Amino acid sequence: MTTEPKKRGASSRGSDLYSLHSLSLPATGWGEHPMAAGIFGVVSVLVIADLTRGSGRFNLTLGAISTAVGIGASLSQVIAGSIVHHFGTNAGFLFLAAVAAAAFIILYLFMPETRDKQFLNPTPGATIQ
Repeated sequence: MTTEPKKRGASSRGSDLYSLHSLSLPATGWGEHPMAAGIFGVVSVLVIADLTRGSGRFNLTLGAISTAVGIGASLSQVIAGSIVHHFGTNAGFLFLAAVAAAAFIILYLFMPETRDKQFLNPTPGATIQ
């Protein structure tokens, strides 16, 4: 009597998750990634436009930022994959979380405010219509 190895593939749980994915409901968590990518794409261009206004360096800066994002996405796969392979998934997650925390701290401390000064200090007595 031989036993067959368990098949890897869609289980009943996997097919349930797939059916949730096909609904495309943001509340399930499956729809958040495309929305975040869209928001990041728009907001990063707006911030670059604010930072480079009048300098003539918009295209250069947008290209540099896009290149850095691409390199970061590629390196995170290689580095985190190596860490997961050698030390486990918890170590890989902690490494990526530490990189994200460091990026947030750098952004918070060194990124200038890009909103218009008039927006931050409105005229006294002005009403919003």
